[in-house]
Amino acid sequence: MEWQITRKNTEQFATAKCTTSDDTFETLADRLNLDFNDYKKWANTNDETPKCDVEYKIPNTIYMDYGKNWPPSGLFYQDQNNMSKYVILARMAGFKVVNTHNVNSQTIRNHLRTNGIYMYFYNGHGSLTWLYPQRHQGGVRAARYTPYKIMHMALLACESATKNSFNDFLVDPSKSIWNLNISSKGTFAGYVRKVNSASSNSYTSIPGTAEFTDEYADTSLIWIEPQPWEK
Repeated sequence: MEWQITRKNTEQFATAKCTTSDDTFETLADRLNLDFNDYKKWANTNDETPKCDVEYKIPNTIYMDYGKNWPPSGLFYQDQNNMSKYVILARMAGFKVVNTHNVNSQTIRNHLRTNGIYMYFYNGHGSLTWLYPQRHQGGVRAARYTPYKIMHMALLACESATKNSFNDFLVDPSKSIWNLNISSKGTFAGYVRKVNSASSNSYTSIPGTAEFTDEYADTSLIWIEPQPWEK
């Protein structure tokens, strides 16, 4: 037997309950692709060892944020369509999905800081270390926002996966600064170049622990197989 996980797509948190003495918070972290050293935050507990008469609250929320499409981009709508398909799959798997259209910068920051977050997706404009969901408004700078390191983040914006060139001492210089929010077992995905109809092959998925490589993947692959929760 192993951890029993129950998800309801209306709930911010799922529940996890151990079934044997062999179940540990470390095995739960492996099951969720989250970091063990963060478990007290994402499992909402101070227990050192699991108690099998306790249901632990674990992350169950996926945020899907859509910025304003200016100037118009065909790939913006393609990515938005892919995200819509993903919503269906995620809800079928029991995850709560929060869709926010015409999102602003403060809402993005609030979503990233929310307890219960498991994955985060953004579709909109960006440049290097910034996301720009609205025109003529302040953006969201690449930094650590999440209360614990999450399982997956996809930023469908220009240069969102550009490797760190600012020598930030908190992040491997071969990775995007956004990786500060990703667990060592998780993945970050985004564009390493400007996004237009001719650059969709610049979409890449970066493992949380792997060094950044300039290898490109077909845009559609990330949405089909494997699903992040199946890794």
